[in-house]
Amino acid sequence: MRVLVISGASSEGNTSKQCQAFLSGLPSDWESELVSVGGLRIAHCEGCNACRNGRCRFDDDMCQIFGSFDKADIVVFATPVRFNSPSSQIKTVMDRFQFLWNNPGAVAKKRRYMTFIGSAGRAIPDVRPLISAFRSFCLGFGGTWLEHHVFAGTDSSTAGMEEVARNYAVGLSETVTAMETSSADS
Repeated sequence: MRVLVISGASSEGNTSKQCQAFLSGLPSDWESELVSVGGLRIAHCEGCNACRNGRCRFDDDMCQIFGSFDKADIVVFATPVRFNSPSSQIKTVMDRFQFLWNNPGAVAKKRRYMTFIGSAGRAIPDVRPLISAFRSFCLGFGGTWLEHHVFAGTDSSTAGMEEVARNYAVGLSETVTAMETSSADS
């Protein structure tokens, strides 16, 4: 399995720490890639529809993300929760996937599992808007949605956050392995 984590968090924040812990919890024979959006040059989609002609008008670092997405079996978006929504970096990346929406042959047609991990300052955040956005993205690209994970209450404590993220990765890998085995047996 090949896992792509697309992080829209600062390099020193709680979500980045979760990403590192998550990756360390994956099986050792799985390949993984962490793309930190903050260090990339990615323009905002302007809805110009140039991509309908097979080429986005922006020549930036989204090409790297598209290439990684094409190879991935599992895509994990990682974001701090901002006003019950994904970070602006993640939203920009998601919007730029309009290119692949308009050019479905640009990536391999295969089963991809998708989910998100996040960190929220509030003890009880309302993550329904995040679930809606990420699940819609997943289903729009023919993906299989996996249960998400949000570590809440980071404004008061981050104790145990990394262990929880590692355990989430273990559970996710077991779930995907079982689903793959089940589909292979069918």
